[in-house]
Amino acid sequence: MPNTHSIRLRRRHLAVAAAISLAPTIANAALVAVGTHNLLANSPNQKITIQVTGGEQIAGEDLFAQIGDGGPINGGTNTKPIFTNVDIITSTIFVGNNSGAQGDPNGIPPGSNAGHPLIWLDSTVTNTGTVPANGLLATLTIDTTGVNSGTFSLLLTGVANTLGSFNTTLRASSGDPIPLTVTNGRITVVTPEPASGMLGVAGMTLLLSRRKRRIHFKAASTES
Repeated sequence: MPNTHSIRLRRRHLAVAAAISLAPTIANAALVAVGTHNLLANSPNQKITIQVTGGEQIAGEDLFAQIGDGGPINGGTNTKPIFTNVDIITSTIFVGNNSGAQGDPNGIPPGSNAGHPLIWLDSTVTNTGTVPANGLLATLTIDTTGVNSGTFSLLLTGVANTLGSFNTTLRASSGDPIPLTVTNGRITVVTPEPASGMLGVAGMTLLLSRRKRRIHFKAASTES
């Protein structure tokens, strides 16, 4: 005959297992896919948007970004393309709840990357509570002036690896990092094919020719 105590224990275990299986998932690991981006050669003010998904509730962000090998400060040889701005506030997940962009933790304000133009670092925290990690994380503004072509890494993790390797981090209200998976990407600088310019000229010539024909036709019709 079964023991009454063991039956009660079994029922309790079944009830706990059922409650766990029905409970909603509270936290989701955040994901960032940097992607591959084509930029025009010799052109400033080109923007790349970086999205985050997952919906985890976060209270802060430390963003690190690097183009190519990071340049001389990181022991690299790349000097261009360069960052001219990185915006982690405007239209981002922090737009309505932030303490402003904090810039370099050593006290250098946002935008002061003259000493390392291929590396950018910035951070912000919420004014209160948390925001969901789902939407625009940052907008990168890049200048390719002086670059005719080439492919360069675009990193949010493993940044400045010769100086210690810094990774973009999202933080909980406690200040602790939350799970974040980043897939780094790349930039490809391209020069428009000359053929496209010739096609444009040919198209314009054809359009002007048609206009002239219509004018001549109207003039001939009026005279008759």
